[in-house]
Amino acid sequence: MDDMAAINDFAVKWADKFKNPKTEYTELTSSALADECTALGFELECGKAFCNRYRAVFSNAEALKKIVDGVTDISLLGSVIFARWRYFSRSYLAEEILKPENRAWFLCALERLAVLSTNVKPGAESVMIIFPEIVMLKTEVKKLRTEISILLLERDELRFVECKNIEMQYMLSLGTLEYKAFQLYCEMLRLKRKVELIRIKINRQEMVSISDIEKILDGEFAEYQKKLQEQIDKMSAALERSRSKFLSEDETKELKTLYRMIVKALHPDLHPESSEAQIRLFQNAVDAYENGDLNTLRIIKEMVEDAVLSEYKENGIVVLQREKARLETMIKHIKGQIGEIRNSYPYNLKSILQSEKLMAEKKAELEDTISRLQEMTGFYDQQIKEMLR
Repeated sequence: MDDMAAINDFAVKWADKFKNPKTEYTELTSSALADECTALGFELECGKAFCNRYRAVFSNAEALKKIVDGVTDISLLGSVIFARWRYFSRSYLAEEILKPENRAWFLCALERLAVLSTNVKPGAESVMIIFPEIVMLKTEVKKLRTEISILLLERDELRFVECKNIEMQYMLSLGTLEYKAFQLYCEMLRLKRKVELIRIKINRQEMVSISDIEKILDGEFAEYQKKLQEQIDKMSAALERSRSKFLSEDETKELKTLYRMIVKALHPDLHPESSEAQIRLFQNAVDAYENGDLNTLRIIKEMVEDAVLSEYKENGIVVLQREKARLETMIKHIKGQIGEIRNSYPYNLKSILQSEKLMAEKKAELEDTISRLQEMTGFYDQQIKEMLR
């Protein structure tokens, strides 16, 4: 009903302007009429549909008067008014809009639009007919946006919850053995390289300075030391996560529901027009979801609940087609991200954690690796001692 009232106001206002002989052509051809048509959902492209249905009336006021009472499609009528105005908006044709036959055409169309938008009874459904292609596109765009919100939730659930839980469980179960194996591997490589550097000095009959060699080794193995520290950090994170409070089943469900609502309302990919403040608010929601901070998500949800962040508002066929293509591309991208997460660390450890047999095999493999690396480090250590005698 609010739309009908706005259309009626538009029709009455512009009909009065076309009636008034004092109205200048500059006012009638200004962008004001176009802006109002766009705001009301009338489409330039759809003016062609009117012409196809009523071929002779697009530029003939007398022909329009004969059939105008049979026009009941508000959207179609509004769109042909928009299209007809567009014709006269060209600077070299603008003054012609004041010709009596052209004034009469606009007056006839606008008065019929006023009648149609007035004859809507309180409580009745709108008589405005939307073009099928627009309806279909808007429905498809809405479905795509819903699919994206579900996919984004799935991706973030994998990244921030499931993968972290998998890594925590693995590190607590086998992390110590993993670290010990990698530590011994680094030590073995360092000792092997140390043997090579000592042999070079001996072959050149140069003095062997162990402190100088150690400095060289420190530089060469800095990257390995960094990776060792990363392993320690993973263990620390796993221990810290294991001690944190886990949400109940109901709280987890609420967390996901709130996050999905916030994604639909704030995600920058769904709302390219988002302000910096809205983007920061969304990032706060991501951080809260990652940390299982239910209270923060509740607050953010309240903040965006009444915000003017609707589903896609623009109705133009071209605009909707462009948005549909953009969303389809985004869906492929997000699905690709989900596939990549499922095929990489730490998610690829899930199958091991779910099988006692695989866990036992992995543990035996790590223990065997540790035993072999201990033998090799002992071998190189003994070589160094013999070379320095």
